Amino acid sequence: PDIVLSQCCCDRVGRMHVCCRAGDGKPRCWFGPMWPCLVLSIGLVIAPTMAVLVYFSAIRHSVPIGLVAAMAVLAAIVLLVLLLLATSDPVIVPRHSKKCGPDWRWHNTAESWVAPQTHWCPTTCVLVEELDHFCPLTNTVVAKGNFTLYMTFLVCAGGLFTMGLVTIAVGLVNIFDL
Repeated sequence: PDIVLSQCCCDRVGRMHVCCRAGDGKPRCWFGPMWPCLVLSIGLVIAPTMAVLVYFSAIRHSVPIGLVAAMAVLAAIVLLVLLLLATSDPVIVPRHSKKCGPDWRWHNTAESWVAPQTHWCPTTCVLVEELDHFCPLTNTVVAKGNFTLYMTFLVCAGGLFTMGLVTIAVGLVNIFDL
């Protein structure tokens, strides 16, 4: 379907900004309310990675180029997954004024009838399917629609951290001839 960009992300669902909608009007790209934390997260990926790579490869020339390339690629993957996660739909559920099933219950805060697996996120003020938590560092609700992407981000970020430690260790060993 055709994608229509909203005007400056002015459209909202709860406290979530809708960045773009499909031709049928359904939101396709979301942005959470804690964007400064997302900016911080991006900086926490870029700054240490660049510091390690510049110091040990460009200044000290103590790390093999293959290790430098691998760390740079992994950092790019972490950033890509982070941005995909930050703009992904966690499966936000519309509010219902009528009970749609026998196991539905009334949610006072949401002022809506909700299905059994639907939960209220107080940070974003939206109903989502299978809520896990709101993650301020990724600026998104982690729920059914993006849980796998969240786990991918955690694994890749852990891999980048480990790769950074390995790069520092190799660089120090080569600098001090250990």
